[in-house]
Amino acid sequence: MKKMENNLRSDKGAITTVVLVTVLFFLTILSTAYMITATLRKSQLKSEIAAKEVYERDFDHVDEIGESLLRDSRWS
Repeated sequence: MKKMENNLRSDKGAITTVVLVTVLFFLTILSTAYMITATLRKSQLKSEIAAKEVYERDFDHVDEIGESLLRDSRWS
């Protein structure tokens, strides 16, 4: 029992506590940064999908646009 009390009060115990708190602090920071990055990337992917959807919708009407341009150019 006395040996355990000496270990808790020694410099090694204090250093171990500081290391443990530091590791937990950086782990918290890194996991928070990962969650923020994942959320931002998810939003970016949603925006890209929406933009692609709009682009492809317009691309489906290329034939109609081309025909109308040809029709209009004939009368000019």
